[in-house]
Amino acid sequence: MLSLAWAQDVATTTSYAEEPWGAALGEGYPVLTSFDGRSFQFPGKPGSYYDLISADEHQVTMKLQAGQAWKHNGTFVEGLGVQYHQHKIIINVNAHDVLAVFMNGEELRMREEETKQERVMCADDGSELQLAWNLHYPELGNAVEIVTDLLRLVTWLTPAQTVEEDGMYEPAYLNFDAQLLAPPHGEMQGIVGEGFARLISGRREEDDSQLLGMVADYQMASYFEARRPLAYAVGGGWPLVRGSGGSERRLLREKIDRAAFPLHARGRSSKIAQVRARTKAARMRRLSDQEAKGVLSRSHKAMHHMGARRAGIA
Repeated sequence: MLSLAWAQDVATTTSYAEEPWGAALGEGYPVLTSFDGRSFQFPGKPGSYYDLISADEHQVTMKLQAGQAWKHNGTFVEGLGVQYHQHKIIINVNAHDVLAVFMNGEELRMREEETKQERVMCADDGSELQLAWNLHYPELGNAVEIVTDLLRLVTWLTPAQTVEEDGMYEPAYLNFDAQLLAPPHGEMQGIVGEGFARLISGRREEDDSQLLGMVADYQMASYFEARRPLAYAVGGGWPLVRGSGGSERRLLREKIDRAAFPLHARGRSSKIAQVRARTKAARMRRLSDQEAKGVLSRSHKAMHHMGARRAGIA
């Protein structure tokens, strides 16, 4: 059974010095950090959907909305869609600026006396997705945590009507933190997901504060459009090194084995959101060392069994 941080009331903390904003502070676009630690603005279009992470039967998609803060217009994260095998989850800000959660087309609702809900969904191959919705997540407030054998995703709401220095009100919006708990079996794609490939290949970019590629390359028609290819199954090989020699493959595998999992990715909405994140939400993100080791240990066992099933061994 995978572990959910809120079940132990774990207060996850990160020091201010660890925040990777730097030159990526933008004029109203979301700032994303990929799994290789690069932070950059993402100038997507309001109302559009974008591929964040896709690998190993996982798809995480972001939807943007328009908003205004200080003396400029900007975009904010309105919703996240998560697909794991046949299961589909949508976390979004509804028309009333309230966080809403949908699981396989059904809206989850808290009863008056409830503050937490937990759901477990089994995939066709026997693996699990755990979802926990907590109105009082430590240091975050209203948040949803999703854990699989590969990813841990925490999404939380920044409420609307936060007065800024110019007297303007911001809309409600979402923030997210993702942890890659173990290496995927195949290629990982998406705006923040492809950072894993850069990390293990050792590629460095001259300007780490800019999006690599074109915004349109990541656009999707909906949360769960199947246009972008998913990762290759076990035995399909790493597309990054197809055609490479055996020595290159071994070097790549050694880099993967040396990677310090969990790897982290995150998304914050607009410059104003980032300033606030430093004082409140940015402290939450990482599991305590003990909790992270427990999640990783269980994840490695789950991935071993899943890989064996796919390979026809078990």
